[in-house]
Amino acid sequence: VYLATDDQYGGDDLYLDVSFQHTAELIAGSSYDVAIPLTVPGVTAGTYWLIVVTDAYATNVEVNENNNTRVYGPITISRPNLTVKNVQIPAEAWTRQDYSISWTVTNTGSVPTARTWKDGIYLSPDDQFGNDTLLTEIESPGVLMAAQPYDRVVTVAIPELAAGDYWVFIKADTGGVIPET
Repeated sequence: VYLATDDQYGGDDLYLDVSFQHTAELIAGSSYDVAIPLTVPGVTAGTYWLIVVTDAYATNVEVNENNNTRVYGPITISRPNLTVKNVQIPAEAWTRQDYSISWTVTNTGSVPTARTWKDGIYLSPDDQFGNDTLLTEIESPGVLMAAQPYDRVVTVAIPELAAGDYWVFIKADTGGVIPET
């Protein structure tokens, strides 16, 4: 079984690592049904087709080898989208002091999240996210339905740092476990 971005079977289709081996004899004119669960891979949201290939390795000599694929679709794959808003941080802070930071995460996607994740609070010496100091990670409260928010308030300690301006970043799903749009 393959996942394709068009309705044509080809080399760029994504093999879903799902197969079934029919070992019994198949009498001319008969058929059999197979039901196998599929897991949607972490692809981007969009329109796709499922392509089922039978006798994929051409091990059976047939009168017509050109009818061994069946295309199903189109199907729409949707993803959640975690958005951070309403971040509240202190305007001034001192090292080795505790501070309250709050934020809201909303699933702005059209489908629920499939599992929990962690939100991270980072301290940065510049206004670009990356290679920053992780202050803490907090487990999400659970699966979020589409359009559902949750609020967080945590206390973090500012580590020993040189004086200067710093930026705070809140990142939902620090581990990237939720495939998003």
